[in-house]
Amino acid sequence: ADGPIALWQQGAAVIITLGKAPWAVSTEIHSMKASVDGRVVAQSNDIVACQGYQYFPSGAVRMDWLEKTEKTEDDHACPHGVQFYDVVVDGKRHKRAAWSYEKPRPEMAQVGGRFGFWEDVEVA
Repeated sequence: ADGPIALWQQGAAVIITLGKAPWAVSTEIHSMKASVDGRVVAQSNDIVACQGYQYFPSGAVRMDWLEKTEKTEDDHACPHGVQFYDVVVDGKRHKRAAWSYEKPRPEMAQVGGRFGFWEDVEVA
């Protein structure tokens, strides 16, 4: 091979690059959910897996349940332009439980504009 091997999920396909050639190796991906307190915050089969997290397209996210947080010093230092969000469901606030990369560098481009979840939010 002419370059590094990379693996990621995009839409309904798992993509492997070996050198310069991307290959789709699977087109059947099950729907994933992000939920908190028994409520679904996001659901989609268009998931991008990157660095151990699952990223949902913004159209699959209950944006009315997300509130932008003020950026911390660490947020400002992030090279991908991270923006954290509190997830607020039925008046209960789950601080900084969602995030999105507003200006991802090329190595994270596949998750740009998508939303990841952690902490109180279960992704399965």
